[in-house]
Amino acid sequence: MSGIEITCGACGHRAGFAEFDGTPLGGPLPDDTFQCPACGHAWRRAPAGGWRTICGVRHPGRIEIRPAQPRL
Repeated sequence: MSGIEITCGACGHRAGFAEFDGTPLGGPLPDDTFQCPACGHAWRRAPAGGWRTICGVRHPGRIEIRPAQPRL
């Protein structure tokens, strides 16, 4: 276990990161996408804004949580 717990915003199910990192049938999810094993609610982390420095280093700015398509 990674020590990180996630709480589903739809049903309140709380579990370790690993339980939210895959589909109910055990398949992988796209990067930065999570799905509740209890209710199937899915969401993804998406960068909002951000900027590049003069030498080309990208700073992501803040992160938004957006709905995602649930998967089996």
